Formats: sequence, structure tokens, C-alpha cells
Amino acid sequence: MVLKNGYKKIILSIVSIFRKIKVKFRLMISFLILSIVPLVFLGFFSYNLSKNSIETKIEMYSKQIIEQAENNLYSELEKHNSYSIEISNSKDVQDMLKTINESTEEYEKYKANSDLRDVISRRLATLKSVSFGSIFIEDEMIHYSVNNNLNKYLIENKEMIEEIAESGGGKPIWISIEYDDSYHLINIRKINNISTNKKLGYIIIGLRNERFLDVYRNINLGEGADLFIVDSKGRYISNREMKGLGKLHGDKDFINRIFKEDGTISNTFDYDGYMVSYKYIEGTDWILVGKIPFSYINKEANGIRTSVFFFISICIIFSILFSYFISISISFPLGNMEKLINKAKEGNLIYSIEDDSRDEIGDVIRGFNHMIENIRKLILEVSDLSQKVINHSILVNNSSEQSKISSRQISEVMNQVAVGASDQAENLANGVGSINILADDINKVEEDMKFVAETANGTKKLSQNSLNVVKALNEKASQTSSASDRVIKNITNLSKDMEQIVKITKTISTIADQTNLLSLNASIEAAKAGEAGRGFSVVANEVKKLADQSKESSKEIKFIIDDILNKTSDTTKVAHNANKFMEEQMNIVKETDSSLRSIYESMESLMERVNNVSQSIKSALDSKENVLDSIENISAISEETASIAEEVSATTQEQVASSEELSKLSKYLDEMSKKLNESISVFKVN
Repeated sequence: MVLKNGYKKIILSIVSIFRKIKVKFRLMISFLILSIVPLVFLGFFSYNLSKNSIETKIEMYSKQIIEQAENNLYSELEKHNSYSIEISNSKDVQDMLKTINESTEEYEKYKANSDLRDVISRRLATLKSVSFGSIFIEDEMIHYSVNNNLNKYLIENKEMIEEIAESGGGKPIWISIEYDDSYHLINIRKINNISTNKKLGYIIIGLRNERFLDVYRNINLGEGADLFIVDSKGRYISNREMKGLGKLHGDKDFINRIFKEDGTISNTFDYDGYMVSYKYIEGTDWILVGKIPFSYINKEANGIRTSVFFFISICIIFSILFSYFISISISFPLGNMEKLINKAKEGNLIYSIEDDSRDEIGDVIRGFNHMIENIRKLILEVSDLSQKVINHSILVNNSSEQSKISSRQISEVMNQVAVGASDQAENLANGVGSINILADDINKVEEDMKFVAETANGTKKLSQNSLNVVKALNEKASQTSSASDRVIKNITNLSKDMEQIVKITKTISTIADQTNLLSLNASIEAAKAGEAGRGFSVVANEVKKLADQSKESSKEIKFIIDDILNKTSDTTKVAHNANKFMEEQMNIVKETDSSLRSIYESMESLMERVNNVSQSIKSALDSKENVLDSIENISAISEETASIAEEVSATTQEQVASSEELSKLSKYLDEMSKKLNESISVFKVN
């Protein structure tokens, strides 16, 4: 019980504080708190939620893009690794290097050197991504290159090249060098004898920076974003501007941050207003780095924040206005009622408030007005009675004259009523003409609505035809996609067949070598036979020529097939890209189909509204006939009114006779007037 009383006191004390504030301000404050606080909370919550969601998705997408770009770069490096491995392990190259290293015949070494240069030229000439190719043999370099200065630099730094190649243990090693104000990416690999594993030399293949850049040039990480490659020392390996290659990255703290990520091969972190994603390129000490500014990431979120703030501001203004009008709708009638009560308390019964509202305050005001009106009527009745008594004698004295004057006035009024009735009948006739014009306009609108309905129906049929066309286009796109898949499959099978042909050409080359060896043995045996073996020697020489021709032809076939394989690979990529384009086209066709269906549904809704308008016009035409009937009825009533006015004019003559009776009451009315005036003098009713 004590707790209950204490709680009640606290509530009453709080209520008393609020009671010290005007009702208008209490309502405004409470409405603003109830409307603004949830809006502000919801706005900030929505902004933070959308911001975090956008950042998370962009972080995930950027990481996936960086990983995909790294895979593409690794594939490009692996492709050039395969070139060096293929050349190094080629039997021809192995034999030529063995001859150069071991032969004592200068001619054989010269010929092997020349043939080796031709092999390198043939293998690398068709590869647009290769900038140069060289093979180190002791102090000699056999090269295919357009940059003699670079070859000179490599010879001068032979020990460095050998150290790098030896560290790879026979595997290709990628390094970057700066020479003659240019930057070069080179692949170094030690060449070992396949049979004895003895070192034969070193092969160096250069990769064009432009080709390396093409792999990731068109990757778009967003406005203001950057994508580049650095090595483990923080030097630029590649960037989109092709500037500063070989130089250290300007922000040491940024590079150190990457290397402090606990050796992870890929990661994402925030740095100086950027979201940074990086990944090590497999097989190298190079790192692919992507920087995306948070200004781009948060662009949409900031737009949402601005919209939320604008919406909240509009809601605050609306809430203030709404609460102001609500408070005014309560405080203003209460203030008027307070004035009404004070006036009534002072005896002023003529003051009243007009309030048509339907709330409780309006009911109270109307009830109070009704009470004051009843009191006022009572006082007025008394006042009227007193005034009649006061003026009774005068009325009696002047009753005759007033009766005459009243009769004349009534007669004039009746004449005016008759004239007004005639004018009213004429105006009604004009109204009938206006209504007929309105009916004609409505008929024109009805014809226009019929045209609109026909147009909407035609648009609806056109939308249906468009849907059929989109459906046919979708079927054709599916057929084209299937055809593209068959092309890819046929190209893959062709590539496999080419590989079989390569094996056959290798077999032919081997047979040619053996045939050449047999012809040499036959020539030796023919020489031993002397004159008897001369014919056999001629045959052996012809066989040797045929063997040499077969070997050369097999080399040319292999060179042509390698070129076909490269073109087949490019064709396969193009076909895959075409397949992707077809998928995008099919998605666009689906979106077009959805849009046309929306148009078709909108046309159906429009047809329904047009039908509703037509029904409304028909209803208006029907109402026109009712209005004409009503006007005719009013015209008849006006004629009756004129007739009645004439009868009233005749009746006024009879009132003159009644004026004589009023003189008898004059004395009695004079006495009553004095008493009544004394009774009602305290009230103000006029």
C-alpha cells in the first residue's frame, strides 16, 4: 500500500510539472519525440547496415578479381615457362648444344651454332609476347633479339644469370632487370642434358611488358582504383601507366604493411583511405596489389545517408507542422471556450463560438453554446415582451398609419416576388440550354475515350506481338549457344588430332635419322667393295638425300602444326568468349521479355480505367436528364409562387381593419413595460 501511494505521488508530481506547460507545447513536444526519435534511429541503423553490406561485398568481389587476375598472370608466365622448357628439351637443341660444347671441329660447332640460332628464331618469331630469346654457352651467347645492347648487358652479367639459373635447379626463374632506361621481364632456366643431366647452357626468354600489362589492364576495380605489381623489395614490376618500373614504391609504410601480413599469400586490409587487396603470383616473388578508395566504396552509402538525412529533415518539418496544427486544434478551441465562459460570467449572452469539429471539445463548446442560447432566448423573450409593452401605446396610436404603410410595402414586396419568379423561370430556361451544351461536350469526350480505348487495345496487341518476337529471339539465341558449344568441341578434337600428327612427324624424323645412318653405313660398305659397290653407293647417296629431305619436311610440318595449335587455342578462347556473349544476350532478352510483359499488364489496367471513364460519362448523360426534369419542376414552382404573391397582396387589405383593436391594449402594455425593463436590465443580449 505504501509503495502504491509512493508511486502515485511520483506520477502526480510528474504530471504537475507537465501541467505547468501549456497544452499546445505539451502536445508538440510529445509528438516530436514520438515521431523523430524512431526516424533518426532507423535512419542511422539503415545507413550503417547498408555501408557495412556494401563494404563487405566490394571486399569479397575485389578479392575474387585479384585472385582471378593472379591466375591469369600465372597462366601467362607458365605459358612462357613452357616455351623455355620445350626449347630446352628439344632433341635438336640438345644435340646442337652437345655438339657446340664437345665437338673439336670448328665447322661442326659453327654449323650447330647457326642451326641453333635458326631454331630459336623459328620458335620465338611467331610469339608476339616474346621480346627476345638467348642461350648462354660458356662465353658465347646465341640469341634471337632486336636489342643488341640488352644482349651485351646479359653477357656482362653472366655470373648473375648463372647464379639465378642454378638457384632454380632446372626450373624456370622469373626476374626483372633495368637497363638502358627500360625495364625487362626475363625467364631464366638452366639447360641440362636429358640423358646425363650435364649442364649444356642457359636459356633466357624475355616477356614484353605490354603483353604482361594486357592481362590485367582492363580490370576495373572502381573509380580512382589502382592495380599494379611489385616484387619482394617493393619495386614496381608492372603498372597501368608503365611508369617508374624498377623503382621503389613511394610509400614504404604501405609496402611494409603488405609484408607484415604474416606471410599470407593473399589478404585484404585498410590503409590510408583505401581498401587494399593483394596476392602473391605463384612461382615468383611478385605481388599483385589492388587499391580501391573508400570514397568510391562508400559513394552509394553516402548517397543513402544524404537521402536519409533529407528524409528525416522533411519528416521533422512535417512533424513540427503537424504537431503545431494538432496542438492548435486543441488549445485554440479551449481558449475560445475560456473566453465564452468569462463573457457569460459577466452577463454577456450575445457572445458565442462557431465550432463544426467532431471531437469532444467541439461537443462541449456546442453544448455550452446551446445552454447560453437558451438563456439568451429566455432573456430576449422577456426583453421582447417588455419592448412590446413599452411600444404598445405608440403602436396603438400609430396602428392605423402603420397598417396602411405595411399594406403598401407588402404589396410592393409581392410584386417584386412575382417579377423575381418570372426572372427565375427565364434563368431556368437558360440553364436548360447550358446543360444541353454540356451534354454535347460529354458526348465528344465519350467519342475521344472510344479512340483512346482503340489505341490502348492496339498497343496491347503490339505488346503481345513483341512478346512473341522476344520468345523467338530467345530460341534463336539458345540455338546459337548450342552451335558455339559444338564449334568449341570440334576445335578441341582438332587440337588433339594435331598432337597426333606431331607425334607422327617426330616418328618420321626419327626414321629419317636412322635411314641417314643406314645410308652412311651403306656408303662405307660400298667403298669397301670398290668398283663393285659403286652402284650401291649411288643408291645410298640418294637414300641419304631422301632421308634429309624427309627430316627437313617433318621439321616444317611440325612448325606449321605448332602454328595451327596456337591459332586453334586462340580460336577456342574466342569461341568461349562468344559463348559468354550469348549468355549475356539471353539475359538481356529475358529482361526485355519481362519489360514487355509489364507493358502488356499496364495496357490491361489502362483498358479497365478507360472502361470506367466511359461508364462515368454514361452516368453523367443519364444525370443530365434528371437535371432537366428538376429544372422544369422548379419552373412550375416559380409560376405558382407568382400566383400566390398576388393572393397575398389582396389579403393585406384585410389587415387595416384589425388596427383599431390595438388601441384598447395601450394602457395595459405601458404598465407591463416598466416592470419588465427593470427585470432584464442586468443582462446583455444585444
